[in-house]
Amino acid sequence: MTRERLPNIFIDDTDNNKFIGYVDLYKRYPELHIRDIYIYEKYIVLEELFQNEKNWYIGGFSVYKYNKEFKYSEYQTRGKKLYSKIGDPYWFKGISDDLLFCDIGTGPWIRGIDIFDLANNDIVLEGNYYRRFWLSGNILYGLVFSQWNVKRANFDDYLVQMYYKYFKMTEKPEEKEEYKWLFQEFILNYNYNILTKEITNLSGEYMFNKIEIEKTSSKEAVYAHPPYSELEIRFA
Repeated sequence: MTRERLPNIFIDDTDNNKFIGYVDLYKRYPELHIRDIYIYEKYIVLEELFQNEKNWYIGGFSVYKYNKEFKYSEYQTRGKKLYSKIGDPYWFKGISDDLLFCDIGTGPWIRGIDIFDLANNDIVLEGNYYRRFWLSGNILYGLVFSQWNVKRANFDDYLVQMYYKYFKMTEKPEEKEEYKWLFQEFILNYNYNILTKEITNLSGEYMFNKIEIEKTSSKEAVYAHPPYSELEIRFA
């Protein structure tokens, strides 16, 4: 077991729920079909593989109440399951107190972020981010709002109004040859107070990104875990 913070974990632990350690169970016991395990004083996170036809894939994870009397392999049958997203492109990003942070997506560009209250079985936030998100105190930084959100009407009217307000206020970049093959999108940046739900520090900008479609099967594209070096960018 290692107690070092891993590069794919964005959120620091807290004194109320300290990080105990990390285990790569798959290296020792691949037949259990459990990959990485993250252990906190209150909770334990298992990256459980799922089977599609004859192949096993990583995609999603489950969170259980931590019980030091259980073996890792016993949680699936004996543990108290608090959260589970198996077979979906959900990636564990850390636990702060009782708040679970999830990264959602299969590729670059804008990706999803969910915050789930494990103690109260409640969704705190369903949002999006670009490049990276981080938590400082009660403020979550790096969130974005895009046309994708507007079309799906999955946010309150305030963000929709601010999106169009800043869209009108923000000057569109001058067309240049180097932008010719880039995907362009206007986004609204903002920060979010996870306790008061206050939205602050709004700003608008145009983002450019090169989207490349790799020659890979749809199943591999959906459920392949992004390398640590690419975890800062994703598509929701």
